Amino acid sequence: MRLSILSLILLAGCSGMVPGTALLLSNTDPLTADPGQISVALDLPEGLGVLPESVKLGLEATRSGVGEVGGVWTLEQARDGEGRDVFRVPEEDREALRQVQRQARVWNDEDPDGTQGALSLSIGGCRTVPAEQLRGARASAFIQLREDGPARPLFLNAPISQVLSSEQVLALPPCP
Repeated sequence: MRLSILSLILLAGCSGMVPGTALLLSNTDPLTADPGQISVALDLPEGLGVLPESVKLGLEATRSGVGEVGGVWTLEQARDGEGRDVFRVPEEDREALRQVQRQARVWNDEDPDGTQGALSLSIGGCRTVPAEQLRGARASAFIQLREDGPARPLFLNAPISQVLSSEQVLALPPCP
């Protein structure tokens, strides 16, 4: 089975992922990773935010000649001890995600060459200041694959211009 875990789309288009984390994610099997353990944390500059209920985790698997299974789940938001926004699969959605994982594993065991999958993360950004005020601003994002594991940087203290294009910053809607 070919599975693309690196189809992470952070704040509508991150291009500066930390290589070590990219390697770790490429070696992570989203079909066995416990969705209750995975979290994403954002450290955003003043003036940049996340639209309510816009953080989505998707898992899809397709098997040639059989069909597809998958879903998209809205992640719940909390704050961590460092003041970052943290997003997790809600408890009530974890079993549905596990069912998709189980079916994808069955297909993969039966036909690894005919089964493909993708794990995606999308985040709807917003801003509270004019785009010009975000010049020079920096942001970080972290992923934690186990509740007791380290939060690994997806991008670390990256200039907003490395995470979002000028057009994407201008297109960000106002935060509610």
